[in-house]
Amino acid sequence: MSISFCPPPGEGPEIAFLKRWSIREIEGGGRYLVGWCVANRDGRVSTEIVEFDADARRARTKRAVDMYLLARPGTTRMQVTCGIK
Repeated sequence: MSISFCPPPGEGPEIAFLKRWSIREIEGGGRYLVGWCVANRDGRVSTEIVEFDADARRARTKRAVDMYLLARPGTTRMQVTCGIK
């Protein structure tokens, strides 16, 4: 599978490939993905998850970004640095 950068907003579907990802729930029930974005080589926190397919390792966010989850969940350096539990 090849991985490319996301097109600018409005110029096609946005996609992101995350490694060392996890799902975090905030007070009030919203769930978000936190992980390492392969294309940008940076930490990423999604907008709220609206669809999640565990078998396909795919999530869709409120902003219509398709998040493909590579490998199993894990902890990112960003989560440790920022104290995210």
